[in-house]
Amino acid sequence: MDNAEEDAVQLHGDEEIIEVIDLSDTEQTPDDLAEEFEDVDFADAGNQDQDDEGWETEDEMEAEQDDSELTFSKHTGSVFCVSLDPATNNLAITGAEDDKAYVWSVSDGEVLFECTGHKDSVTCVGFSHDSKLAASGDMSGLIKVWKVETKEEIWSFEVGDLEWLQWHPGAPVLLAGTADGNVWMWKIPSGECKMFQGPNCQATSGKILPDGKRAMVGYDDGTLRLWDLKQGSAIYVIKGHDGHQGALTSMECSKDGTLVLTGSVDGQAKLINTSTGKILASFSAENGEAKNAMEEQDSNSVESVGFCNVLPLIAVAYLDGTLAIYDLSTQSLRHRCKHEVGIVHLQWEESTAVLATCNLSGVVTLWDARSGNMVSEYRGHSAEILDFTLNREASMAVTAGGDHKAKVFCLQRPDRNSGQEAQLIYAITLPLSATIILANLLIILGIVSTRQLHNPSNYLYLSLLVADLCMGVALPFIPLMSLSRPLGFSSCLVVHIFPNFLFLAFIFNLVLVYYERYLSIVSPVLPGHFWPRSRFVPALLAVWLLPLVYALLPAFGWNNRDKLDEVSSGCCPAANNTVHSVAMPKDNCCIYHNVFPDNFIYLEVYGLLGPAIVSIAAMTGRVLWITRGQMRDIQRQQRAVNSTEQQRKLGLRYTRSVAAVSLAFLVCWLPYIVYTHLCMIFLQNHEPQVNRTAYIVLSSTGVIGMSTVPLLLGLANREYTNPARRLLRKVWHRWHRTHQQRDVNLQVFHS
Repeated sequence: MDNAEEDAVQLHGDEEIIEVIDLSDTEQTPDDLAEEFEDVDFADAGNQDQDDEGWETEDEMEAEQDDSELTFSKHTGSVFCVSLDPATNNLAITGAEDDKAYVWSVSDGEVLFECTGHKDSVTCVGFSHDSKLAASGDMSGLIKVWKVETKEEIWSFEVGDLEWLQWHPGAPVLLAGTADGNVWMWKIPSGECKMFQGPNCQATSGKILPDGKRAMVGYDDGTLRLWDLKQGSAIYVIKGHDGHQGALTSMECSKDGTLVLTGSVDGQAKLINTSTGKILASFSAENGEAKNAMEEQDSNSVESVGFCNVLPLIAVAYLDGTLAIYDLSTQSLRHRCKHEVGIVHLQWEESTAVLATCNLSGVVTLWDARSGNMVSEYRGHSAEILDFTLNREASMAVTAGGDHKAKVFCLQRPDRNSGQEAQLIYAITLPLSATIILANLLIILGIVSTRQLHNPSNYLYLSLLVADLCMGVALPFIPLMSLSRPLGFSSCLVVHIFPNFLFLAFIFNLVLVYYERYLSIVSPVLPGHFWPRSRFVPALLAVWLLPLVYALLPAFGWNNRDKLDEVSSGCCPAANNTVHSVAMPKDNCCIYHNVFPDNFIYLEVYGLLGPAIVSIAAMTGRVLWITRGQMRDIQRQQRAVNSTEQQRKLGLRYTRSVAAVSLAFLVCWLPYIVYTHLCMIFLQNHEPQVNRTAYIVLSSTGVIGMSTVPLLLGLANREYTNPARRLLRKVWHRWHRTHQQRDVNLQVFHS
């Protein structure tokens, strides 16, 4: 029998027994193992494998999500920095771990030129204010400047280890901060140099103020210095208890340069008055939890800061993933937005209260600072994003990633893009809409108030004026039909069908009036027997009911509601699969493609509008030809009595008439004809390369031009405008008499 002491377990220190397992005295042989596996059902295991087919791990899914429009893959190391040219936003420059920088096109990724000759990782890049020069700097301190047009290096200089690099906002002047605490300033390409000597620690961040005369520089010891760039001296120094207690990490200034916001590894962001150097406020991400200073410094440094241009808001991004939005007026926290990982950089949009962030998980996120809600996310990088920048319109983000790639993301948001385009449409159409409505009311008043004008011909014209009045009301809504809006399908039908009905009714009424007047000129003998006059009531019903029936066809099923997945691509980005944003059902994405099928549009353009415009042009040409014949007859009669002067006057009058009619036709109809032609081209190409601003201006002016045609017909006839003239004359005389009586009363009072 074994000794019990030999069986005792020897424990050391704080060890303890968790579980005792009895082991068999006999070792299993291969035959024993085979017998045990006989009871295993391998068929179930095979079925399990089949059930797992089609499933992907989270990492695999992340790798497949790529919302970018373009990927730049020339770099062979982590891409550290990126910048867009400020003049056109068409070129990007990126610097990377492979000791290279590239200048390339954001539209197609084509390399314009490579910035060669660096000895270490390129960590700083940028374009001059006029985009004529590009600078690249590496960690060893070698700085190179390139002329973009000629793709040649025009200047280089070597300093100590480089910390940051920035171009002057209005001159070819370059500033750089180094690890030895010095700040260098050069005039390019002459190389004239000035050095600002700081403390014996790193100049970790710097910012040239908008006036171009001063620069704020932050250092590793937490101090801040405002330098006078011309004098080369420090205006003031911020340090001690009021200043930062750790290295500066980021810095931004307000648009007018009166405020600077700084961030540090001490977890603090400070708001500074640039004129006095006074610290106005301090912000931190503390939420009541006790944290020692070392923990705060190590875990939650400020990584990026920024000012909103349209609201009194600032944003501070922290390494723990917190995005804090503060109200400047009250210096209080407004929103706290959480990321799952640390934030690397933030940037506000120039003209909205939306800001973008990039983080260590490779995601670009848009946030609405008014509500604190996330607007959308854009994925595509398989590693962290180390830098990014937005273009002026905030419609594009260019990112630099640790996966050796730079990417271009299109930040299409319906609330921003459609909102800006809608403002442009309203700015163009509302003043002219009010003018069209007022002019039509004056002419309608003239016809209604004059009994002599109550006849079938003027009833037809009165119907046209009513249609034109409705067109004036609907004028802003017709160009809006080309925009995407977050509306339900029923509302979408209304906002598209109603303006389309008014537009078609206007065209039908216009053709009827042209035809009636054409018959009056072509066959002036029996004008009362023309069917538009003898049967004007059925004619009026036809020009209103036929457009109504055709416009209502989408409401009765001839629409694209069942094909929203096909026609909504690119409409509302929040509803697209390629953009991971707040969900918006495709049924709530309202655009004309959802309401009007292609065949409906083709039929309306080529079956209704095209023939209408051609018939109006033909009738106008025929009238001019008849007028020309009448003028020749009159001239022959004048020659018979030897009146050459009268012939010359008649010829001149005819020439003027032809010129006036031709000019009126070109002004009123040509913009709409061009607009319609472009619409057909865009309909065939669902992803057209088009300048949206030019397209909106053309559509608005085209519809406005057509709406002025009835006014030209009415204002040229004094019978229609005499009542309005008399009314305006009475108002003027009454005002004038009142003004004279007031002057007389004042004279009596003073006497």
